Amino acid sequence: MTQLHTLGLSVTVAFLVGLAIYTGTLKGKNEKGGSTGIVCGVILGTIIGGSSTIGTAQLAYQYGLSAWWYTIGAAVGCVLLALLFAKPLRASGCPTIVAIIGKEYGQKVRLLVSLLTTFALFVNLLSQILAAGAVASIVFPQLPTVFTIFAAAACMALYVVFGGTKGAGIVGLFKITLLYITMLVCGILALRLMGGVSSAFDLMAKYTEETGVNYFSFLSRGTSKDLSSLLSAVLGILSTQTYAQAIFCGRSDRDARRGGLISAAFVLPFAVFGILVGLYMRSVTDPAAFVPKAALTTFVIRHLPPLFGGVALGALFIASVGTGAGISLGVSTVLAHDLVCRYTKRFDTPK
Repeated sequence: MTQLHTLGLSVTVAFLVGLAIYTGTLKGKNEKGGSTGIVCGVILGTIIGGSSTIGTAQLAYQYGLSAWWYTIGAAVGCVLLALLFAKPLRASGCPTIVAIIGKEYGQKVRLLVSLLTTFALFVNLLSQILAAGAVASIVFPQLPTVFTIFAAAACMALYVVFGGTKGAGIVGLFKITLLYITMLVCGILALRLMGGVSSAFDLMAKYTEETGVNYFSFLSRGTSKDLSSLLSAVLGILSTQTYAQAIFCGRSDRDARRGGLISAAFVLPFAVFGILVGLYMRSVTDPAAFVPKAALTTFVIRHLPPLFGGVALGALFIASVGTGAGISLGVSTVLAHDLVCRYTKRFDTPK
């Protein structure tokens, strides 16, 4: 890490967090629905996190093409959300998925589901905080782990508390733009360094022979494990409050559906870029000593110009933070509408 890396990272993180705070203060942010872009920003800003960037490169380093399952599942989930669930969700008139269940099955069931949902989201949120802290610790290995975890949690809080749904959507669009540029450049550069597509296939054949793991197979981790990754990603999209909230915030059914479908189209290429980086990094590192989860961040530090590399690292950090922030937004909404407002009206205002 050079000073230019640190400068690029710091400016990127400060800009995106500041943008979230600013958009959250805009007058009328809760009074009108969002455009297709805002729907996409909320969905993609939550989906595109550590799993689809750093995690994909890590799995490609270890297993090859089976690293693609998370993004395939996310894309399928977005399509189903847009085509089958967007209109019924919006027609329900309920602010949360839990409220829809309560409307159908009664208030006792609503209370039970809200408690279970809140617990599950908190567990997921903790894992995202740890993941974002891990990204920071890779970039700044000299910092204590506790500090990186608290820094990640603080960024998530700023991202959501001051930004709200519109803030998450607008920042999500900027984050996705930065990540697309970062991952596209990294993917193209990795392919070039490997010598092209044919050389990449040759490396995969070599890894398959060396490890006994079929790098060409989409099921190299085992059929049940890889298909479970697909199913869990699909169900996660359909059952998590944050994605339903993105659908609710659309100005119209058309905006909501288009936002879901565009998100599906945009999420798939991330796996390609991450897989290329993972395959290349395996060819230039010692698998016995190298930590696979550092494949993408190490590539960025080694092969991108320092200032741009710092911006890329900032985008990767915000990617992990944004996923956790999206979950935070969902759990906050469930807490507000399905638990707190059952017992007090003090907080039952748009503000």
